[in-house]
Amino acid sequence: MGSSATNFYNTIKDSYEIERLLDKLYTYASHKFDTDISNNHNQTLKLKVQNLPQRYEKVTILQNESNYY
Repeated sequence: MGSSATNFYNTIKDSYEIERLLDKLYTYASHKFDTDISNNHNQTLKLKVQNLPQRYEKVTILQNESNYY
């Protein structure tokens, strides 16, 4: 049981860390875009980053569901 509890804890901890990093990345990209909206690189960066949380959630949900079947 100890190993299972440790794995569960590490999974939750890692998930929170990934979500925190995704938030920081979005904040950075948004600030870069807001600083100079005429810069195409900043706009592209923001567009790439803004869907990452949903993509991460979709992948983790699919991964979790596959464990049940």
